[in-house]
Amino acid sequence: MKKLKLTSNASIFLAQRFIMTFMMFITLLSTQAQTENKPRRWHFEIDLRYQQELCQHNWGKGRTPDLDFVDDHFVFKGIYDYEGTYTESIFDKFEYGGNTIMLYELYDLNKHMSIGAGLGVTHSFKQEMWQLPLFGTLRYKPWSTQPYTYLYTDLGWTLTNAESPSGDGISGPMFNLGIGKSFSIGKKNRLDLKIGYHLLHYKYEYRYDDIGYIFFEQDALSQHNVNSSELYQQLSTTLHNLQLSVGFVF
Repeated sequence: MKKLKLTSNASIFLAQRFIMTFMMFITLLSTQAQTENKPRRWHFEIDLRYQQELCQHNWGKGRTPDLDFVDDHFVFKGIYDYEGTYTESIFDKFEYGGNTIMLYELYDLNKHMSIGAGLGVTHSFKQEMWQLPLFGTLRYKPWSTQPYTYLYTDLGWTLTNAESPSGDGISGPMFNLGIGKSFSIGKKNRLDLKIGYHLLHYKYEYRYDDIGYIFFEQDALSQHNVNSSELYQQLSTTLHNLQLSVGFVF
């Protein structure tokens, strides 16, 4: 499977978008008018999150040359179709986990349900991949006793600073599901502790250069031309992660 590559331009782009979106969040928060004699419904949360990968599922499909290396030459044996999958787990020391900062703006619909939106920045431990998730969120509190216990889910899209071998950007859907415990700190602030599951999926296609490839035939005396339009690879990766979070809500 082709490896992804990272670019400094992509990192700068993500940083700029993060700063712009963060400023929009602050501006929106500052314009929310709150009435003193009514419960406050708008909240802002800063969430620090540790993300540990559990496993990664990879899938690939395409057409590729069947080659042998003989007498310092690639010997062409034909073109074959392939499709395959493989899985790496935490026991394979696969390192896409990382640290995340998540920013939420929440609105309490009632005593039991809140909705909102958020964004975050994740830096992987060893892969040098930056991720920028943008998402909507839903929280449900089945009980009103303190400290509050609630269920949460996030659904959105994650941009990254990675590029496919063809030079295209890598992005894909993301999903979070978990449970949280909320402890009051004063009258208006809360401390939230969460544990949850995080899924990230992305896919891309590797397109060969628009030129022909010349390989030796099996007798190593003649040559065979392979048109790049005959060759392609469709690849996808699904990451499954465990998340541990601490958030400050105000």
